[in-house]
Amino acid sequence: MAVIELEKVRREFPDGTVAVRDIDLRIEDGEFVILVGPSGCGKSTLLRMIIGLEDVTSGTVRIDGEDMTDRQPRDRNLAMVFQDYALYPHLTVRENMEFPLRLAKREQGEINRAVDEAVAMLEIEELLDRKPAQLSGGQRQRVAMGRAMVRQPNAFLLDEPLSNLDAKLRVQMRLEISRLQDRLGVTTVYVTHDQTEAMTLGDRVAVMRKGTIQQIGTPRDLYLRPGNLFVAGFVGSPAMNFFPARVRDGRVELPMLSYDLPAGLRELGDMLEQRDVIAGIRPEHFAWIGAAGARDADVGVDDSDEAVRFRARIDVLEWLGSELYAHFHVTRGDRSGRERTSLHDVADELAEIGVRAPEEQLTVARIDPASEVTEGKEADIWLDTGRVHFFDADTGENLALTRSEPAATG
Repeated sequence: MAVIELEKVRREFPDGTVAVRDIDLRIEDGEFVILVGPSGCGKSTLLRMIIGLEDVTSGTVRIDGEDMTDRQPRDRNLAMVFQDYALYPHLTVRENMEFPLRLAKREQGEINRAVDEAVAMLEIEELLDRKPAQLSGGQRQRVAMGRAMVRQPNAFLLDEPLSNLDAKLRVQMRLEISRLQDRLGVTTVYVTHDQTEAMTLGDRVAVMRKGTIQQIGTPRDLYLRPGNLFVAGFVGSPAMNFFPARVRDGRVELPMLSYDLPAGLRELGDMLEQRDVIAGIRPEHFAWIGAAGARDADVGVDDSDEAVRFRARIDVLEWLGSELYAHFHVTRGDRSGRERTSLHDVADELAEIGVRAPEEQLTVARIDPASEVTEGKEADIWLDTGRVHFFDADTGENLALTRSEPAATG
């Protein structure tokens, strides 16, 4: 097990492209840390810099306090599991797992003990005489994990190890990796673009964007206290809804309604007053109101408070059994009159996961699947005003965190 420290680590390619920008990060002994972000954000490059497969342009990589910046991968005692498994096709499963120990010139008795222990833990005894071409994707992934385990490394580095598997198998392997890390207690750094993997596996999650760590924290902290628009938009599915907003005389003006700033947020009043802000609302913080006034769930408001209620035509319903997503239009209209805000940049990067630009009208709410809301008809919708996030229109920073304490970063 190991403590991994990165100090002002930077990777700049000869053509001037900067893939990783002066990152500071400390990964504790036995900790499971996830690097997550969209394609091209630098997460895999950072992982390869830790293990030594990618040169460090500047900065320092330390493992257990020892400077490893210029050391070869074989000298770092780290094990990497690749996206494509990287198994030798001409070797059997047992031979693949034995290979790193034979390379290290270990004795046969030691090799047998290490392989047998990993095989039993991974439950792949029946696969030992097969070659990779005879294995399913999940079986190949187990073998790749086993080959890493037999080395008894100080840390595991996993680069999108589940991305080649189908959805059902990804869920199964996610659970197996989590249980395995708990049993071994080995420091683990895991790269993924899948936020579900990030939120369910990691002790801490580092959200990356354009070569920098935007925020690092527990999955719960990232979800409830996103440091900026990018983190708020990336974390959560469906993605957070964003609206241009203004606060005047303690009253919040959204495109579909206005309401008094809740008591719990009134300390932000001076900061928000007469300022261009972007309001962020997660889908579950809307609730549908039935004809008899019944509400999906307690959204933290008084039934008599009409200020947090509005009507919208339901365009599309997506029923997923345990969840129901209602899509409806809200005419946003940017009140600032500016051509671009911080949301435009975030929306450009995260459009594929559902973050919408200010000009787009569609909004999504997660409501009770037993609701009687009807597609194509209007419905009354409540808003939990205490759960609305406010972001600076220029910088994208979460103003509530700016007022209290900064979001944790790497």
